[in-house]
Amino acid sequence: MPDYTCIVLYDPEDPPHPHSISMIHTCSCPIVAYYILMLILHFHAYVIPIIAGLWVSPCGHHRGSQVEEGPTIFCPTAVVPLVPVLIDPDLHHLHPAACENPTPPLPEPSPQMSTLSTQSTYRVRPFLPGDEPRLSLICCQTGANGGDSTSHLLDDSVLGEIFVLPYAHRHPDLTFVVVAQSAQSESAEAEAEVVVGYACATDDSDAFYTWYGEEWWPSPMHGGRFHRPTAEELERAEGAERERLVRQREMLSFEDTKGPKPTPPEFDLTEQYPAHLHINLLPECRGRGLGRELIERLCEALRRKGSRGVHLAAGDNNDDAAIFYTKIGFAEVPAEEGLRCFVKKL
Repeated sequence: MPDYTCIVLYDPEDPPHPHSISMIHTCSCPIVAYYILMLILHFHAYVIPIIAGLWVSPCGHHRGSQVEEGPTIFCPTAVVPLVPVLIDPDLHHLHPAACENPTPPLPEPSPQMSTLSTQSTYRVRPFLPGDEPRLSLICCQTGANGGDSTSHLLDDSVLGEIFVLPYAHRHPDLTFVVVAQSAQSESAEAEAEVVVGYACATDDSDAFYTWYGEEWWPSPMHGGRFHRPTAEELERAEGAERERLVRQREMLSFEDTKGPKPTPPEFDLTEQYPAHLHINLLPECRGRGLGRELIERLCEALRRKGSRGVHLAAGDNNDDAAIFYTKIGFAEVPAEEGLRCFVKKL
């Protein structure tokens, strides 16, 4: 007979997770009591919780104890002292000490893009606190001229800290998102919505870049937290790893030194078009008019703030972006090497 025993009390219609089993120390039981209780438990395993009228939840060891999650535990003291082991065979390895540090439940997985289909519904709404992780993820997954740039850098969150999160932080009123909801979950709560695209802007590019360079980017919470690869690291690295190091080193070096006027004077558009914007949509939700709606909502918000014009840039080989921007009223203007710039009067 073991030196300790365990009893698992639960509602038959709502059995506990294995990590939520209550383990209870007891002393050696008298032989007679042991067999009597074995018979009781064997034939009435589902009756005891009802008779006790009580719930047992993770790691409750005495009457009236309470834990952070789950209901209050009332362990019937008249039953516990001489209760033998009756436990699922798959759980026989559990030791009472396991209750001292129960494994926390895993967080619910966020909906994946693979669950979205042509039957999903989409809508544009203002940015809300809590959208940031999805915004950063989308920025990375569309960071290669609209394609996925995951693993192009050492840290996939670099792009988000440059092209979307500072805008959402400084101008939440100039940040809009597209959310998708699958047809199967339309009756569910708002948490079932998935952010699948965004548009963000500043109404004053000069002021934004000054703030970005002095406060946002140097912060150890933002740009300052990323690793700057050294020349020695580049010498030791090879292949794809070296390419990632080079890209990260070049991008962070540019952000560290670009200053409040990152555009050459001959291509500076801020006098006539002081606002600028960024927009990204995941491939699964393109071609539905959502990009146009995002831009329209954003331009209207900029007008309300008194902005007279907005500009944006895209890679010089991003032909899809050029077609889209000209289609919704932007005009292309000369730009520095490697970029295409578009402007619109407000």
